[in-house]
Amino acid sequence: MFLTKRSRRGFTLIELMIVIIVIAILALIVIPKLAGASVKAKESTVSANLGMIRNALEQFQSDTGYYPNTLEDMVKSTGAQGYDGTAAVSVAATYKGPYMRQQGGIGTNAGIPKNPFITSAVSEAAGTAAPTAATVPSTAAHWVYDKSTGKVWANIFGTTQDGTAYSAL
Repeated sequence: MFLTKRSRRGFTLIELMIVIIVIAILALIVIPKLAGASVKAKESTVSANLGMIRNALEQFQSDTGYYPNTLEDMVKSTGAQGYDGTAAVSVAATYKGPYMRQQGGIGTNAGIPKNPFITSAVSEAAGTAAPTAATVPSTAAHWVYDKSTGKVWANIFGTTQDGTAYSAL
C-alpha cells in the first residue's frame, strides 16, 4: 500500500475550462463596446465636419451677403457665386475665400469634408486616381445643402446611438 507521488507537469482539464470560460465572459462584455466605438467615431466626425461646413457658410454669407450657390463655391479661389433666393449671382467684389482648404475632401475643388458614413466606388476612386468628371464624388452624396437658407445636414437617415436624428446634427 505504497502510494507514489505524482509530479504535476501541466494544467488539468478543469483548470483549462475555467480559464476559457473567464475569457469568453470577458469577450462578451468587451466586444459589444468595441463594435459601437466605430459608429460613435463616425458620428463624431460627421458632427465636426458639419461644424466646419457651417462655419464656412456663415463666413461666406457674412462677407458676401449671400449663401453660396453650391458648397463648392466656398472652396473656389475665384469665380464663386452666391444665391439671392432666385438665381446665382456673382460675389467677386466681396468674396474673400476660399473659406475651406482646397485639398483632402470631395467636390470639384476637393475641399468639402467627407461624410464618413458614405462609402462608394466613386468616393474610393477619387482618392486613388487623378480626378475626372466620372470619379469626383458629388457633395450631394455626402451632404444636403439648402442654398436659400444656408442649412446643411448629413445625407444619411436614421438616428445616432444616443437617439438624435442625423438630420438634427
